[in-house]
Amino acid sequence: MPDDLGRLEAGILSAVHRVPCLENGGVSRVVHGPIPYTPDECPLIGPHPDLRDMLVCAGTAIGIIQGGGMGRFLAEWMTEGATEWDPLACHPRRFGDYATVEYTTPRAIKA
Repeated sequence: MPDDLGRLEAGILSAVHRVPCLENGGVSRVVHGPIPYTPDECPLIGPHPDLRDMLVCAGTAIGIIQGGGMGRFLAEWMTEGATEWDPLACHPRRFGDYATVEYTTPRAIKA
């Protein structure tokens, strides 16, 4: 989608106010596109259902805001073999064969 820096201006100025060194950094690239919602709006975090030793962290509705928590979640899973929190709500295996394109598309648009 086309860049829309005007839409981001207030947030950028707020960030510069909090972290003054950002003022000289400039903007080299803007990524403006759809947000990857899952049908239930919860991210996919945890072991990939079909790939051994592969962890998934995708489908985040809020992106960078959730990054710290998701990073900790995955780090615990990798280093400890389990997490402090119950992973069931975000487990990548929670969707079955019913989650086709026809099922997921209307839910992604609604979100």
